[in-house]
Amino acid sequence: MSALKCHLRFVNPQPSESFLNNYYSIDYYNNYIPNGYHSIEASSIKDWKEKLDLLNDLLIKKTVLIELGSAYGFFLKYCIERGWKNVEGLEISLFSSEYARKEYGLNILTGDIMNRNYEKKPIRCDCHVGNYRAS
Repeated sequence: MSALKCHLRFVNPQPSESFLNNYYSIDYYNNYIPNGYHSIEASSIKDWKEKLDLLNDLLIKKTVLIELGSAYGFFLKYCIERGWKNVEGLEISLFSSEYARKEYGLNILTGDIMNRNYEKKPIRCDCHVGNYRAS
Protein backbone atom coordinates (compact mmCIF):
# COMPACT_ATOMS: atom_id res chain seq x y z
CA MET A 1 0.00 0.00 0.00
CA SER A 2 1.09 3.63 -0.31
CA ALA A 3 0.10 6.93 1.26
CA LEU A 4 -1.74 9.27 -1.10
CA LYS A 5 0.52 12.33 -1.00
CA CYS A 6 4.02 11.11 -0.21
CA HIS A 7 3.82 7.61 -1.71
CA LEU A 8 5.27 6.00 1.42
CA ARG A 9 4.89 2.26 0.92
CA PHE A 10 3.89 0.05 3.79
CA VAL A 11 2.65 -3.46 4.60
CA ASN A 12 -0.95 -3.94 5.64
CA PRO A 13 -1.75 -5.64 7.92
CA GLN A 14 1.30 -4.79 9.97
CA PRO A 15 3.28 -7.54 11.71
CA SER A 16 2.75 -7.56 15.46
CA GLU A 17 5.10 -5.61 17.72
CA SER A 18 6.30 -8.83 19.35
CA PHE A 19 7.09 -10.34 15.92
CA LEU A 20 9.11 -7.26 14.90
CA ASN A 21 10.96 -7.08 18.23
CA ASN A 22 11.93 -10.73 17.88
CA TYR A 23 12.85 -10.42 14.20
CA TYR A 24 15.10 -7.36 14.65
CA SER A 25 16.92 -8.68 17.70
CA ILE A 26 20.67 -9.04 18.05
CA ASP A 27 20.42 -12.38 16.23
CA TYR A 28 19.17 -10.60 13.11
CA TYR A 29 22.24 -8.36 13.03
CA ASN A 30 24.66 -11.19 13.85
CA ASN A 31 23.24 -13.61 11.27
CA TYR A 32 21.90 -11.33 8.52
CA ILE A 33 25.05 -11.24 6.38
CA PRO A 34 27.72 -13.96 6.32
CA ASN A 35 30.57 -11.47 6.94
CA GLY A 36 28.64 -9.66 9.68
CA TYR A 37 26.41 -6.61 9.58
CA HIS A 38 29.36 -4.22 9.65
CA SER A 39 30.35 -5.42 6.16
CA ILE A 40 27.30 -3.51 4.85
CA GLU A 41 29.01 -0.22 5.62
CA ALA A 42 31.99 -0.79 3.31
CA SER A 43 29.93 -2.35 0.53
CA SER A 44 27.32 0.45 0.54
CA ILE A 45 29.53 3.53 0.26
CA LYS A 46 29.24 3.71 -3.55
CA ASP A 47 25.41 3.66 -3.32
CA TRP A 48 25.44 6.26 -0.54
CA LYS A 49 27.77 8.53 -2.52
CA GLU A 50 25.38 8.43 -5.48
CA LYS A 51 22.39 9.26 -3.25
CA LEU A 52 24.19 12.10 -1.50
CA ASP A 53 25.50 13.52 -4.78
CA LEU A 54 21.89 13.69 -5.99
CA LEU A 55 20.69 15.22 -2.71
CA ASN A 56 23.54 17.72 -2.74
CA ASP A 57 22.42 18.86 -6.19
CA LEU A 58 18.78 19.21 -5.10
CA LEU A 59 19.03 20.41 -1.51
CA ILE A 60 21.24 22.47 0.73
CA LYS A 61 23.03 20.75 3.58
CA LYS A 62 21.09 22.66 6.22
CA THR A 63 18.08 20.60 5.15
CA VAL A 64 16.86 18.11 7.75
CA LEU A 65 17.42 14.60 6.45
CA ILE A 66 15.74 11.64 8.13
CA GLU A 67 16.48 8.02 7.36
CA LEU A 68 13.70 5.54 7.96
CA GLY A 69 15.16 2.21 9.03
CA SER A 70 18.52 3.47 10.26
CA ALA A 71 19.80 0.20 11.72
CA TYR A 72 23.35 0.81 13.02
CA GLY A 73 23.39 4.35 11.62
CA PHE A 74 26.03 3.77 8.95
CA PHE A 75 24.30 5.94 6.32
CA LEU A 76 23.69 8.81 8.77
CA LYS A 77 27.30 8.64 9.91
CA TYR A 78 28.36 8.85 6.25
CA CYS A 79 26.09 11.87 5.73
CA ILE A 80 27.76 13.67 8.64
CA GLU A 81 31.19 12.82 7.23
CA ARG A 82 30.08 14.40 3.94
CA GLY A 83 29.06 17.66 5.66
CA TRP A 84 25.41 17.19 6.57
CA LYS A 85 24.60 18.72 9.96
CA ASN A 86 20.91 17.90 10.49
CA VAL A 87 20.45 14.16 10.21
CA GLU A 88 18.05 11.99 12.17
CA GLY A 89 16.91 8.42 12.01
CA LEU A 90 13.97 6.26 12.95
CA GLU A 91 14.64 2.59 13.65
CA ILE A 92 12.29 -0.10 14.92
CA SER A 93 15.06 -2.17 16.51
CA LEU A 94 15.93 -1.13 20.05
CA PHE A 95 19.20 -3.06 19.78
CA SER A 96 20.49 -1.30 16.64
CA SER A 97 19.21 2.18 17.52
CA GLU A 98 20.93 1.99 20.91
CA TYR A 99 24.10 0.83 19.16
CA ALA A 100 24.00 3.82 16.77
CA ARG A 101 23.42 6.28 19.62
CA LYS A 102 26.20 4.85 21.79
CA GLU A 103 28.77 4.08 19.08
CA TYR A 104 28.31 7.15 16.86
CA GLY A 105 26.31 9.64 18.95
CA LEU A 106 23.55 9.72 16.34
CA ASN A 107 20.06 11.09 16.83
CA ILE A 108 18.06 7.95 16.09
CA LEU A 109 14.64 7.47 17.60
CA THR A 110 13.42 3.97 18.35
CA GLY A 111 9.97 3.17 17.07
CA ASP A 112 7.61 2.43 14.26
CA ILE A 113 6.61 5.27 11.94
CA MET A 114 3.01 4.04 11.89
CA ASN A 115 2.72 4.02 15.70
CA ARG A 116 4.85 7.08 16.44
CA ASN A 117 3.39 9.50 18.98
CA TYR A 118 3.92 12.78 17.14
CA GLU A 119 2.57 14.88 20.02
CA LYS A 120 5.63 14.05 22.11
CA LYS A 121 8.24 14.97 19.49
CA PRO A 122 7.15 15.71 15.96
CA ILE A 123 9.45 14.62 13.19
CA ARG A 124 9.95 17.50 10.77
CA CYS A 125 12.18 16.95 7.83
CA ASP A 126 12.74 18.00 4.27
CA CYS A 127 14.06 14.74 2.89
CA HIS A 128 13.30 11.08 3.69
CA VAL A 129 15.87 8.48 2.74
CA GLY A 130 15.47 4.73 2.87
CA ASN A 131 18.24 2.27 2.11
CA TYR A 132 16.62 -0.88 0.87
CA ARG A 133 18.04 -3.63 -1.26
CA ALA A 134 16.05 -6.17 -3.22
CA SER A 135 16.59 -9.71 -2.00
